[in-house]
Amino acid sequence: MINRRWGKRFNIQLKARYGVEEFTHFGYLDDISVFGFFLRSPHTFDEGTQLKIQMMTAQKQLITLEGSVQWERRLHTSMVWIAKDAGMGIKIAQFLNGREHYEALCDQLCRHQAAKKNLPSSSPTALSNEKKSGLLRKLLRR
Repeated sequence: MINRRWGKRFNIQLKARYGVEEFTHFGYLDDISVFGFFLRSPHTFDEGTQLKIQMMTAQKQLITLEGSVQWERRLHTSMVWIAKDAGMGIKIAQFLNGREHYEALCDQLCRHQAAKKNLPSSSPTALSNEKKSGLLRKLLRR
């Protein structure tokens, strides 16, 4: 199977609320990157659906964004929390607030992962301001 993911992925579990117009559903963010994440939840939406998603970091920083469903995996309700693979792959379309907190979280997770492997940190968002205006900013604005 071809891995079509962009960027490094980091395992984390953040509570999230989401929905099409309002935050009517609850789930957890797992496997995050600067471009998207896995939203684990018993309630999924069809591929292509635009969702509003709100999450809170461990430091109580609120992040709100819009993202599109890239794929979804449904399981019977009784199996969702056991199997831990029911949910949706979300591509970040735009941040409504808290972008700097999300990027800081990805930076922190990258440094932590590098420290665990005794590697030099190559933070996905630690770029000069000139470089940030390039590919990363274009992709995160979509």
